[in-house]
Amino acid sequence: MSTSPGFSARPARPAYYPGSEARYARAVSGAPTVRRLGPEAPDSLPPTLLEGFDPDGTYCIRFTAPPETRNLYAARTRLCLNLGLGVPVKIDVFDRQGLLELFRYEDVRIRQPEDADLFTAGAGTP
Repeated sequence: MSTSPGFSARPARPAYYPGSEARYARAVSGAPTVRRLGPEAPDSLPPTLLEGFDPDGTYCIRFTAPPETRNLYAARTRLCLNLGLGVPVKIDVFDRQGLLELFRYEDVRIRQPEDADLFTAGAGTP
């Protein structure tokens, strides 16, 4: 695990929910890359980013807003990138109640030949 220097002054959060420490330990043990954004402290959990590859080979990162943050569209987002193409192929957006939006992009290809009339004004209109 590494600590991100820009956030090192950020305090750890109290682990007051029953089982928080066990869930945190399971989450960080299953992620290939764990970035702590603050210091560890007794009975507390540091702000943390979990990053890594999911089973189909895309690289995913999760962004989670602190619980006290208000008036956000999304409380948590998971963004997965196809590193070969350099584009997002999965986006999962959650509000505080659960899944809000789910985007999947399949059969994404680069350098495809385009139709000559694709961007021609009036093309394709009857």
